[in-house]
Amino acid sequence: MNRLPVILIIFTAALLRLGWPGLTEFKADEARLYSLALSMAEYKSFALRGIGSSLGLPNFPLSVWLFSLPLFVWKHPYSATLFVAALNTLAVYVCYRLTRRHWGEAAALVAALFFAVSPWAVIYSRKIWAQDLLPLFVLAYIGAALAAFVDKRRWALAMHLVALACVVQIHLSGLAFVPLTALWLIVFRRDVRWREVAVGVAAAALTALPFGIYLLGNMGNTAAVGGLLARKASIDPDSLRYSWMLLTGADIHSLAGPQAFGDFLRSVPNIDPVRWLWGVLAVAGLAVALYRRRPADLILVSWLAAPILFFIRHSTPVFPHYFIVTLPAGYMLAGIAVNAFADFLTAKARRAQRQETNDPSRTPALFRGSRLRGSIFALAIASAAAQAGVWLALLFFVGRVATPNGFGTPLGMLLNVADQAKEWRLARGAPEILLVGKGDDPQVDEFAAVTDSLFHGLPHRFVDGAAAAVLPQGGAVVVIQSGDFTARGWYEKLAESATCLLLREHEIGIELLAVPPSLALQPAHAFAEPRLLANGVELLGWEAAPAWTVIWRVGYIPPAADYHFFNHAPSAQADGVGYPSRYWRDGDRVLSFFDLSPLAWPVRVGMYEFPSVTNVPVLDAMGNPYSDAVTAGP
Repeated sequence: MNRLPVILIIFTAALLRLGWPGLTEFKADEARLYSLALSMAEYKSFALRGIGSSLGLPNFPLSVWLFSLPLFVWKHPYSATLFVAALNTLAVYVCYRLTRRHWGEAAALVAALFFAVSPWAVIYSRKIWAQDLLPLFVLAYIGAALAAFVDKRRWALAMHLVALACVVQIHLSGLAFVPLTALWLIVFRRDVRWREVAVGVAAAALTALPFGIYLLGNMGNTAAVGGLLARKASIDPDSLRYSWMLLTGADIHSLAGPQAFGDFLRSVPNIDPVRWLWGVLAVAGLAVALYRRRPADLILVSWLAAPILFFIRHSTPVFPHYFIVTLPAGYMLAGIAVNAFADFLTAKARRAQRQETNDPSRTPALFRGSRLRGSIFALAIASAAAQAGVWLALLFFVGRVATPNGFGTPLGMLLNVADQAKEWRLARGAPEILLVGKGDDPQVDEFAAVTDSLFHGLPHRFVDGAAAAVLPQGGAVVVIQSGDFTARGWYEKLAESATCLLLREHEIGIELLAVPPSLALQPAHAFAEPRLLANGVELLGWEAAPAWTVIWRVGYIPPAADYHFFNHAPSAQADGVGYPSRYWRDGDRVLSFFDLSPLAWPVRVGMYEFPSVTNVPVLDAMGNPYSDAVTAGP
């Protein structure tokens, strides 16, 4: 057997998946999963749950366990990124081996080649995302099914059930395979060893035990299930459309976002005929498999069909990544179609050869058939090259041009920001890094989640730039997310140095500033004494523009409690957190911004505990309650 074609296919798969790790997405889900895996790799915790899901329940922890493995060796986002890319490269080889065993060498080469360069298969191979782990485990699930029901191997059925449990735990789209396995147990019941089923079910249950322990300790999370079951279901063709999209590489330009996709499409040739060719080949392979109805063929067809049928009726939104579980079934069917057509041409040529005379002027039929067969495989190779070329063009496009609501800021650029912020901190001896952006909760807000993972192990705090600006007593390095935040103007005015780190073309950069220690901050208007609150907060003063701003100082860290500000004017009222007390540090000076319009005098300013709405009294010089607020006026 000539191994060169297989080597070239695997090399291509590796290049597209492992190459340019800096040009990968690193958004909130990736950051949270990376942080959980890193905590495991640092022996700080053992994950009993994964990150949250759109269903309201957390995910199983299996993806966290898997992503922690490379982090034991190298604690860096590229480690986990390259790990998932390597697993998906291995999946291409497994696809080749499975297809070769059951459908022949030619079908295996086509299937592996298409899978290696499939645009969506490559996209779903390149980042720290739980569902990107699916292809290898899905192939293990299918391989064990073929071994159990076709090859009749002992204990393969038990391994099949364990693989099913792993697929479901990696992503809940794997639930589509539960009725599929049940169907196979019925269809192939004569070959089922029920002792293996019992062992497989028991082993599968063990893999889910840690998550079960988590749920028992957090029963409140299960309330989301009731709401989910109560939702009204709808029927639509989205599952068929998304499966076709992943199979053919259609709509891959959507990664460029609604503003930039037109520029991208104008920069590359139209390869829609190639995508239709791939779809037609898969449908032709489906027809061949249904016509032959061999056990292996039926397993392959039902694998592709199960997720499509499962998600036709749904009570929650359906997304394209739900159909990663169909990969690479369509490419294996395409390989069957190409192989069947090539075999048909060869058989036809042999029949013609037997009927031909020894006329030397005629090209031998077998030669003509061989040439046609070669043309078919050449067309498959050319189509794969076109798909790979357009995908590479897209990769470099989204790495160069801003793609709002499309591909996120590449990981390499975010790492560059983090590295420069770390260098500034060391050079200035700053005690901490302030991360200023939209929101201040890593469990909710994307910028906070991303930067929390990138600055893992370093002292850092989050600031909602629309609500506050924080000036620590010892100074800080400040990283400000791109965007229009009220805090930006204050930091730019008070910082001793600043720079803007450029990202992609037409993308607002991330600003880096250094706030000196013991910064002199004189409010334009000071609150009259007394102005010290019982929780240690001293209300220093106020600014009326550009937004109503309360300037205050943390005197000491109070017992764990949440505090809100109130700002009461004759015709307006504005309440808000100001700055969450969980982030307070002794000596912090904070500017808190409120929308208090129309502004009229006087304005009463104070704090209360939340959610009890218990006022925090203002203390007099003797430490006795004096009032519930201070007053600002012209």
